Amino acid sequence: GLCLSCLNTPELSQALDIDKTLYPFGDYATAYWCHHLLNSDPAPELETKVLRFLSSANRRRLWLARWLILDQGMLSLQSMLKSIRSVLEWTNSLENTHKCYFDELEDVLEILMTLDSRQPQNCHSGNEKRISNFERNMVLRDLSREYSIAGRLESGMRHFKAALTKVAKESCEQPRDTAWLLNGLGLIYDQQGNTELAIKTQLEALEAQRTSTTDSEVDKSLIINELGRLYRHLGDFQKAEKMHLLALKALRSLFSDRDPQIIWTLNTLARCYRKQGRLEDAIKLHSQSRASQSRLLGAEHPHTLWTSSDIAKCHRDLGELDKACTIQKEVTIIRQKVLGPLHNDTLWSMNDLGLMYELAGQLDEALEIHQKAFEGQKTSLGFEHTSTSWSQRTIKRLRCNDFHSMAEGDKKE
Repeated sequence: GLCLSCLNTPELSQALDIDKTLYPFGDYATAYWCHHLLNSDPAPELETKVLRFLSSANRRRLWLARWLILDQGMLSLQSMLKSIRSVLEWTNSLENTHKCYFDELEDVLEILMTLDSRQPQNCHSGNEKRISNFERNMVLRDLSREYSIAGRLESGMRHFKAALTKVAKESCEQPRDTAWLLNGLGLIYDQQGNTELAIKTQLEALEAQRTSTTDSEVDKSLIINELGRLYRHLGDFQKAEKMHLLALKALRSLFSDRDPQIIWTLNTLARCYRKQGRLEDAIKLHSQSRASQSRLLGAEHPHTLWTSSDIAKCHRDLGELDKACTIQKEVTIIRQKVLGPLHNDTLWSMNDLGLMYELAGQLDEALEIHQKAFEGQKTSLGFEHTSTSWSQRTIKRLRCNDFHSMAEGDKKE
């Protein structure tokens, strides 16, 4: 309870910035109190402290904002949410009649709103903590996927629209940036499968960025990259490639190829190349990106693992199935360790591996891995979820030994 006692002091529970000379233990407490709690023995006093801390939206969100700033770039949103949900499970397993309930996804959007109000154009002392717009964009991407995984895209859409309304009102008194919120709403529409509306919203975001007092090539490139991804979803690979190259040109005029924004853009361009059948070009760019991600984020960071999975798919499309299976199997094992066996990315990775086994003619292995994914999806997502239904159909097909019915439309991408 020492970490939590530190976070509960009036100064730390009411302010985002920590004076490290007065509170040298503050950063450690911010990053590790969940870990220590989950490894501690139950105690009434500790339980009361935890429930009181989490029940205060202001304290909880300030803690999450500090954590996000402290580990920006290194800590993925998935890892943060995994810790939060583990703590929620811990509190709800208590015999105490007082339970703790809060919407962790809405909390994430609220802390992004708080941090946006502290961006350079809204700051006065110059000492305020903040995250870069690129890191915020990465959080938005992960957040939209988390809404999708939870089957709560309608809630996500309402939350982003409410945030836009709030910012519009505040802008009457002080200019505020709406481009990033429009970008987030567009990501939600994309997760809903409404690609045309997602493109329309991203174009609105781009216009909002161009007319913003903080207009920059970097921020415009984030939106242009997203437009490229959406055009790729529509099958307009020429337009998608144009968008990614445009973003890459702007970013390379400002940063080295080791910058996270360029790494991200190279990956999006590589995915476009794979869809165009330019597989060797795609592998080259993905491999370059993965090497940089491994240095910056670590080999086991979820974003690095996505790139490894992309490389596996390139080898699959080249017909190099043994290599593809080896890479995808490693990705799956690491995701089980980092995100947990029931996280949707882990289960989806198992499905990807199952498809690769099937293409390699290893039908028994394919059936086994899909069955494990299906059991996990039933537990974590529910029987009606689209991922669960997909796994069930695939298992049925494999049991009928109907390999040839794996039509392109039924492949998971």
